[in-house]
Amino acid sequence: MLTADLCRFLRPDFKKLRLVWFLFLAAAAACYLVVRLSGADWEVADGRASGLAPVFYVSALVLAASSLLRLRAAFTDERMTGLQSRGDAPGRPPAAGFARRDGYADLDGYNRSLLAVFVHARSSYVVAWIMQVAVAILGLMLALSTRRASDDLVFVIVALALLVIARPQAARHLERAARLS
Repeated sequence: MLTADLCRFLRPDFKKLRLVWFLFLAAAAACYLVVRLSGADWEVADGRASGLAPVFYVSALVLAASSLLRLRAAFTDERMTGLQSRGDAPGRPPAAGFARRDGYADLDGYNRSLLAVFVHARSSYVVAWIMQVAVAILGLMLALSTRRASDDLVFVIVALALLVIARPQAARHLERAARLS
C-alpha cells in the first residue's frame, strides 16, 4: 500500500506524466491533421513511391510490437523487486533529483525505494510512447510520399490505439511493487 506521504510527494509527477501522455496523443492526431490540411488526395506523381508502402507497414508493425514488448518487459515482477532493492541505498544519490524537492526528507527508506520504481515506470512509458507516435509519423511520411492522404489514417488509428493501451498507470505499478516487497 502506498503511504499518504508518497502519494502527496508524487501527485505533481503523476499529473505531469498524464500531461505528457496527452501531448503524445495530440502529436499522433496532429499527423493526421497535417496530411488533411496539406491537401486531400493529391494527384499521384509517379508509381514508384507506392512501392515503398510495405516498408512503412513493416516498420510500423515492428515499432508497435517493440513498444508493447518493452512495456511488458519493463514491469515484470523481477524488474520491480530489483529496482526496489537498488533503491535509495546509503551513499547512493537519490532517484532523479527528488532530494531537491520539498517533502523528500519526510519519506522513509521504503518510500524512497519506491521512487526508483516510479522513475523506471516514467521512463519506460515515455520510450514506449515515442515508439507509438513514430507509427503515426511513418503514416505521415507514407501519405506525403505516395501523395495519398488516406494512407495516413490506418497508422494514426493504430498509434492512438497503442497510446490508449499504454496509458500511464504508474500508481498501479507502485502499488504492485509495494505488494511484492
